[in-house]
Amino acid sequence: MTNTAPTRTTIPKPFIAKRWVVLIWIVLLTICVWASRSFFINPLPSDEEFIAHFQKHRADIEELVRRYRQYEPPPRQPHHLWASQGDTPEILSRAGISTVGYVSPTWLPNPYSLETAKYLDADARSGKGYALAHKYGTIRIRYRDPRYERVLLRYMNDGWKDLWFIPEVPRIQNGWLIVPPNANGVFPQGYRVLLSLNDFPPDWRKGDCVLRQIEPQWFIRMCRV
Repeated sequence: MTNTAPTRTTIPKPFIAKRWVVLIWIVLLTICVWASRSFFINPLPSDEEFIAHFQKHRADIEELVRRYRQYEPPPRQPHHLWASQGDTPEILSRAGISTVGYVSPTWLPNPYSLETAKYLDADARSGKGYALAHKYGTIRIRYRDPRYERVLLRYMNDGWKDLWFIPEVPRIQNGWLIVPPNANGVFPQGYRVLLSLNDFPPDWRKGDCVLRQIEPQWFIRMCRV
């Protein structure tokens, strides 16, 4: 009986080359899909998630805003000591809030009148402007969740979402929040108010912040820096 060696099947080289080409294309397509998602999709948490957090902790957030605005530090002491008073640290932790602070502009009653603007200017020149800013400035509330502060891959810049409380009900005209005028009666550029901040705003430039109104005095702010 004659033993016959098994026949080895040889895979043609063109077939192997085609498999490598297909594999390379799959890898490239995967990279393209990932890159396109990074380019077009805002990686920050959605407005809906942001608003849900606000509603869940609203009582604590409003109490923090009240304490921040009403705190009067001892002479020659910084205002930020407000956050260490009493049970304030516990409220900050419970509400998931990292910081509360102020940003411009300042909103005194009747904020759009020239008389108010001149009063603020005189107060600032006297060196007492910080006291008014803490009480009447725009209040910025930042969530402790680090997902609200991250790099926006589309622009390779830092970006974030935070919460704004404005002491007076601001005017919104033609999709812009109108800020109070200066002492010369000139209105500085305000902020775009959009229906959603889930996507990248059109013409969103470096240093630009945009808003979404939640309620008359409450806003989500999204900034690119």
